[in-house]
Amino acid sequence: MNDKQQIEAFEMFLKILAKSAKLGANQILIHDNYSLPDRLPDLVFGQMSRNFSTGLINAVNRFFFDIRQADSWVQVANSFQENDRASLLSLHAEPLLELSVSRPYSLRNQFIFAVTHLLHQSNQLKNPEWRDDLPTNDWFNEKKDLLPRSNGWTKFPDFRAKLDLLNDDSFRKNATLDFRHRMQHRFGLHFDIGLQPHFMRSNKNGTMTYTYVLIPPLELKMIIGKLVEQHERAINIFQAYWNLLGEFNDSWFNSAISKKKTARKPT
Repeated sequence: MNDKQQIEAFEMFLKILAKSAKLGANQILIHDNYSLPDRLPDLVFGQMSRNFSTGLINAVNRFFFDIRQADSWVQVANSFQENDRASLLSLHAEPLLELSVSRPYSLRNQFIFAVTHLLHQSNQLKNPEWRDDLPTNDWFNEKKDLLPRSNGWTKFPDFRAKLDLLNDDSFRKNATLDFRHRMQHRFGLHFDIGLQPHFMRSNKNGTMTYTYVLIPPLELKMIIGKLVEQHERAINIFQAYWNLLGEFNDSWFNSAISKKKTARKPT
């Protein structure tokens, strides 16, 4: 592409992006709408809840921004001839799509990480035999770490039900063909054009068989639609997370009030 065409492409991109920003204004999580009390009864829980909430809002919004920009570049590229279209997709849309297709996986793990910590801290209010035995990991497993700590919290089932819809099999296996896993552990698939060849090895009764497989590219309109759906689910998970956090906060404040009453001397 020459300089004039590149300038034209960027001008088109900015116009499309501005239009999509107006249409997607209600798909952004606004920090001011999710403010916590200035003072929380427990220092560790309070700081964790602030940090986690800010980080989750930023991550969910970043997901939306990347999808919106990728879609805008696809629209721009579609107005150019084949070679220039391929160049625009490769330079601008594909890097954003690679990030976006991986985002449901990372978001899901971030929600698990945050809620596991908050459950662990809040469980000391319910369990007199509570011990600070949460592993010092920088990641947590849903079945091993999250679920065992969720008993007794009425808002947790709704959170889990919504969490199960993020990076689910229909997205991960059917829509993206395990794109994130292939990209990070083998070789990634292509978007729009280009076959990804590889050998599949199988051992049948001691005999190794090699099968040459060609994986088709991910279709752009389909994948963007699936990403938009995943972002909507991330929004829903955050709302469920916020409701669960409200339940935690109520328990902490009620516990603090109860302790004050217990400690009050008779007049």
